[in-house]
Amino acid sequence: MEPAAAVSAPRLILDIGTHKVLALAVREKPGDGPSGVEVLASCFLRHTTRSMRDGQVHDVPAVGRVLRQAKERLETALGVTFTHAYIAAAGRALRTVRGRAEQSHGSHVAVTDEMNRLLEWEAVADAQLSLISSLDKHSAAHGFYCIAHTATGYWLDGEPIGRLVGQRGNHLAVDVLATFLPGTVVDSLEGALAHAGLEMAGLTLEPIAALEALVPDTMRHLNLVLIDVGAGTSDIAMTGEGTVQAYAMVPEAGDAITEAIANELLLDFSVAEQAKRAVSAGDRAVVENVLGEAIELTAPMVMEITQAATRRLANRIAAEIAQWRAAPPAAVLLVGGGSQTPGLLQALAGALEMPANRVTIRDRRAVRGAAGAEELQGPDVITALGIALLSVRGNQLPPVRVRVDGRPVCLFLPDRCTVREAARIAGLPLHRLTGRMGSGLTLTVNGELTVIPGTRGSAAAVYVNGEPATLDTVLKNQDDVRLGEPTDGQPPVVLVRTLVERWLETQAGGGRPPVRIQFENTWQELPVLVRRNGRPAEPDEQVQDRDEIEIRFPRTAAELLEAFGRRLPSREVRCLVNGRPVTCRTGAVLLRNGEPAQPGEPVRDGDRWDWEPGRPATVADVLAAAGLPAEKTLHVILNGEPVTITAPVELARNGAPAALDDPVADGDWLEVTASGSVPLYQLLPYAGIGQDAVLQGRRLQLLVDGLPAGYTAPVRSGDTITVRFVEDGDEPGNGWTAS
Repeated sequence: MEPAAAVSAPRLILDIGTHKVLALAVREKPGDGPSGVEVLASCFLRHTTRSMRDGQVHDVPAVGRVLRQAKERLETALGVTFTHAYIAAAGRALRTVRGRAEQSHGSHVAVTDEMNRLLEWEAVADAQLSLISSLDKHSAAHGFYCIAHTATGYWLDGEPIGRLVGQRGNHLAVDVLATFLPGTVVDSLEGALAHAGLEMAGLTLEPIAALEALVPDTMRHLNLVLIDVGAGTSDIAMTGEGTVQAYAMVPEAGDAITEAIANELLLDFSVAEQAKRAVSAGDRAVVENVLGEAIELTAPMVMEITQAATRRLANRIAAEIAQWRAAPPAAVLLVGGGSQTPGLLQALAGALEMPANRVTIRDRRAVRGAAGAEELQGPDVITALGIALLSVRGNQLPPVRVRVDGRPVCLFLPDRCTVREAARIAGLPLHRLTGRMGSGLTLTVNGELTVIPGTRGSAAAVYVNGEPATLDTVLKNQDDVRLGEPTDGQPPVVLVRTLVERWLETQAGGGRPPVRIQFENTWQELPVLVRRNGRPAEPDEQVQDRDEIEIRFPRTAAELLEAFGRRLPSREVRCLVNGRPVTCRTGAVLLRNGEPAQPGEPVRDGDRWDWEPGRPATVADVLAAAGLPAEKTLHVILNGEPVTITAPVELARNGAPAALDDPVADGDWLEVTASGSVPLYQLLPYAGIGQDAVLQGRRLQLLVDGLPAGYTAPVRSGDTITVRFVEDGDEPGNGWTAS
């Protein structure tokens, strides 16, 4: 005998409507096909105030009290305790977005249920990211939560397929239609559950729940429209080609009919709602209006009063369907309490231009897989049963809902519920989390492009619920994440010596012994030649972006000296003298193994290198090489005797006055001007007159060619000079006295 299957624990189902709460306690009922449910107990309660409007919670504590009351009644009936509940949300401010996810594998893999589920949630995350990127600043600040999704297509190795699970292939893909509601809508529902002592076990959309109950996968090839007409919203789902093709919503439903009755008869809204329900059920309704008048309502009277409102509701629903469907659907199925509005079926058929028999209300009899509580028969129980079926068929995985800097975000994959993933889905760029990478350097090193990245930025400070955290902190439902400002990275600081060290590390791996030479009597390894942008580079130079760096061992004598930071001794100095090129030898020499070496001679292991710098060339050396005298000879007659004297030439180097012992560099230009005279005082020693005699104050007679002359008068070749002392009593003219 086979052992009895384990009995599953009861689950709490809550259909939270604008006017009522339908609570079910259900247990999974396995079968040959999709799992069903057995309804163990039910509880129907109405809100005592207008704490719900248009399917959204407006008074969280008031709704929470009703939910707690319903929960406690079911707990008492079954003797159990509920801590979690499955719920559905109306499509107020609904956003529908398509998403896609793909996976590639190196070899054929068998697709499991878990792989399929994770792939679908990846596609939902893609849809969520698309939605966030399309929102304006105001909408993005309030944010949207993903409520539910439907897979609209599966692909295996590029080909469409009905279902991935059990298939084998390399490339998997799935398309989904994901639905999103404003964060405030979901947060208020979760807040109401918390007031009832409950946590959310699963959340779906009301039309999705209704589809699960009424339109199984085998019927979704039909062009159907399902409308859940509640009190505040009319939620729409459309099927065709084997999948759900669209979700939509009209923010108007049964309350619009109630308001028409209340306005026409001057009734309190709640009184008008009770009267409408009584008449819809076939009962009489007698009410008293604000004037104290007693009014009896009948079905024909209600239909007449609400005819315009009903037609307006039908037209709005038809217009919304037309936005998604070019042609009328094959059939329209209505559920929900508002679907029983008198005249709505006929008005909707007319607005859609469909036969009246193709627009109908569906109730409990159309639901497959639900047993028990047979008293629940109307169209207003369909959504609750759909939520129950979804809860046992594994189609509801509650996402982790968090806020990142105030933005609502849903996380779907259990192993990715981290701050980092939440920030990504919230649309925050990577540099908002870790700071931008510092700008890098792009260098050309030995002809190869080299990129040196900047430093990494510092991660933003992370706080979860006010406590310090990290980007990898795992988040829980309703966590609040706050991010500080990250610090951007800095450009790298790279010295020439750093590049040389890296290059030497690559050379060390070659296995060849280093080349050794003797330089200036010291044996050492061959130095490294480094050039930056074609010029010799110092080790502590900082390289800049787009620099061209050359790093290698020297190959020639000239490169060897450059690597040592020395300049090749110049054997010759070339310059211009009065515009004429002149070459002057300095005597400097570079020796290789004791022999003079040319700049281009190769460098080999074991070489001995020395240099003799010689002496610097001077102006005098250049004049000698040019064959120009450094002075000029003058012939004069001094006191009747022929005398020969010398006069120095006038010199300028590169435009500035120069002396004979000034050094001359390669490329200098000299100007040499021969002097034609000397000052007269330079001839005094030739006349036997010394400086002491002049300083004694004795008077001198100075004549040039017989004419009186001054102490500095110019004397030229061929002049006749007279220089003598003048004694007292001599004729006083023509004399010069030192003072």
